[in-house]
Amino acid sequence: HRASVSDFRAALQKWLPEAIPAYWRQTVQQGGAAGYLATQRAWYQTLSDAGLATAHWPGAWGGTDLTLEYQIALFQEFARAGAPMIDLNLISLYHMAATLFAHGTDAQRAKYLEGARSGGVVWCQGFSEPGAGSDLASLRTKAMKKGDKYVVSGQKIWSSYAAWADYCLLLVRTDSEAKRKHDGISMLIVDMKSPGVSIQPIRQITGEAEF
Repeated sequence: HRASVSDFRAALQKWLPEAIPAYWRQTVQQGGAAGYLATQRAWYQTLSDAGLATAHWPGAWGGTDLTLEYQIALFQEFARAGAPMIDLNLISLYHMAATLFAHGTDAQRAKYLEGARSGGVVWCQGFSEPGAGSDLASLRTKAMKKGDKYVVSGQKIWSSYAAWADYCLLLVRTDSEAKRKHDGISMLIVDMKSPGVSIQPIRQITGEAEF
């Protein structure tokens, strides 16, 4: 039996003040990348211990099938209480997991979901490119199959958390002869430690390198 949304909110409002890391904003502001990573990992562990990190996952994979209505309430209460967002694990917990739940093989789920659930494995997205941002159908990064491998050539930009990511959900063009530019695009899972992968943080005016 699941509590009503109002009861769920009330429980969160009671729990969050004690659960939110003290002085987390100062840790992030003063500690740079190390402070950010420490805060993100500590907060993720807190959410995981409370059963909230992967509550939106299907029950078969360790979640509790938390519906969208409850997920909205969860993030609204995070914002109301001034809690950190789970930025570092966002792609892992939502984009990657949802993709594998819908389209992945059992072998892929078994290989990648546990690392995401633990919070120790970080994912990023390789979608936007120089000259292909919102218009993703214009992407030019290519993947050519050679034997049982794909050889990727191209560049991505605005890839949040790439500097710390272990894997990337990479959009590539696998059929350059497709009739429409929206066709011929595939998604690959790329190990960020693969030979030839280079990461260049984009330094912002604040001194940070979010992208």
